[in-house]
Amino acid sequence: MPENTLFTQDEQKQIAERLRGLAKHVSDASALSDAQKQILNEKIDYLVDGSRRLGRKDWLNTFIGVILGYLLSSALPPDVARGIFSTCLRAIGLLYPELPLLD
Repeated sequence: MPENTLFTQDEQKQIAERLRGLAKHVSDASALSDAQKQILNEKIDYLVDGSRRLGRKDWLNTFIGVILGYLLSSALPPDVARGIFSTCLRAIGLLYPELPLLD
């Protein structure tokens, strides 16, 4: 597990780019309602903001809670939820190489 240091500005930028790209990919590839898309974008904004103020461990815990909470509250089909979660893990995988990748 990484130390709970703050992300560098370059890492913060990378997180923002990857998460916003993830939201676009999920919105384009899934049959999400407009309300689900809006909530997803709000969650992504929250995570991007958190990357500026939380340490790595704290942000990872927040990330997992936010994404899993979104998936559960959206009542998505299991295969769609698994795909989104897997894509999320890949999106942050470079910053957390110890995370497992789901196929």
